[in-house]
Amino acid sequence: MALRNKRVRAGDLTVDPRVQRDHLTHSKLAKIRDNYNRAALGTLQVSERPDGSLVILDGWHRWTIVSELEKDDFPLQCQLHTGLTLEQEAGLFVQFNQQEAANKLDLHKVRVTQGEPVAVAIDEAVRANGWAVGLGEGKIRAILALEKVYYTGEGLHEGHGKTLVADTLRVITTAWGREDAKAVDQNILKAVGQFLFLVEKHWTDETTGRELDHDALAAAMGGLKKGPAGWLAACRGQAEGSAKTLRAVLLHELLTLYNKGRRSGRLPATLITT
Repeated sequence: MALRNKRVRAGDLTVDPRVQRDHLTHSKLAKIRDNYNRAALGTLQVSERPDGSLVILDGWHRWTIVSELEKDDFPLQCQLHTGLTLEQEAGLFVQFNQQEAANKLDLHKVRVTQGEPVAVAIDEAVRANGWAVGLGEGKIRAILALEKVYYTGEGLHEGHGKTLVADTLRVITTAWGREDAKAVDQNILKAVGQFLFLVEKHWTDETTGRELDHDALAAAMGGLKKGPAGWLAACRGQAEGSAKTLRAVLLHELLTLYNKGRRSGRLPATLITT
């Protein structure tokens, strides 16, 4: 790898979505446009690839406004990184944008490109259940909740984080499908993940074959008349009218749903201590 400073024509630069955000932020573009100052553009971070392409790693917003207001031959001060792999490019994007410039969804996507183990494990578990991380239908935006579930699973034993994320999404998806965004609300994700974790840690017994029936739990959740949004609103109302947290109410509700109508294999009330 090598590094050098060079002025580069704006028209010669490009962007690779694998090592960039999903989209530009309009408010940030407007701020740069309204306060445009050639002398204050700073230095762009750019990867010079073997094929000669010059890929922006940091400075996409500035370059976009320059391309809008200036000609293609406008010179931009760049720090050129040569000899980088795609994974190393992604790593630099994360490093340059760790403070605040990139949101968590952007960082997750690029961490997957980078090959960062936690991001890759979460992404694989999400995709295994027919979802994707991001914005829009069939996508999960609550990346911090997914990370919370992952690290909760790792608390049981190393490597269980991915399994817990996958199991959590499998139960939710079986219950409500992929069309209702509230099904993967951060509160529901964290509650279901913690519930599965508590059952596995304190109740599941491999020697006797005692384990949670995930399909039964999903069926009980799917039978809620008002769906995930109505259930979440009702639980929030319970929490506001008591000293309990929303998470505690959701956990107790999951236990009640699972036990309802069961003659055997009932979960003990002491499982939920919050």
